[in-house]
Amino acid sequence: YEYRAGDAVNFSIGQGDTAVTILQMAGVYGAIANGGTLWQPQVAAAYRAPAGATTVIPPRRVATVPLRPDVLAYVRSALGDVTRPGGSAGTAFKGFPQDRYPLAGKTGTGEVFGKQATAWFAGYGPTTKPKYAVVVVVGQGGSGSKVAAPAVRQIFDAILALGL
Repeated sequence: YEYRAGDAVNFSIGQGDTAVTILQMAGVYGAIANGGTLWQPQVAAAYRAPAGATTVIPPRRVATVPLRPDVLAYVRSALGDVTRPGGSAGTAFKGFPQDRYPLAGKTGTGEVFGKQATAWFAGYGPTTKPKYAVVVVVGQGGSGSKVAAPAVRQIFDAILALGL
């Protein structure tokens, strides 16, 4: 638990002793997508009583992250490039209708000594009016661009197919 020279560099690219949960990453990408609001995770939007009355569970704001507009614009642009041709997830999203439903995200390959890498992809869409943040992590799955990004692609394919 000692901060060493060079740790900041490793942390800035998600290397070293970086430890986050899937839910934390979904919150981060949701905040990037919506301009800085962190929302309380919840598993339902509403519930229905036996008599049929529906009660909506209102979203709860947890915090607001102060993001400079120029920095936010840069990060969003960079994340958008990841899912396009030439990006690290460009192959996984080849043929996806980015013209009408643009996506953004980041691939990751987490290394654990003595094990196969953990594949992950975190992203959101559509970038024009963000509605979904999606994170896939596959323990010992290998490369994020080859394993996790295609899984996120399938999720967004299903979202489009269902008209959500």
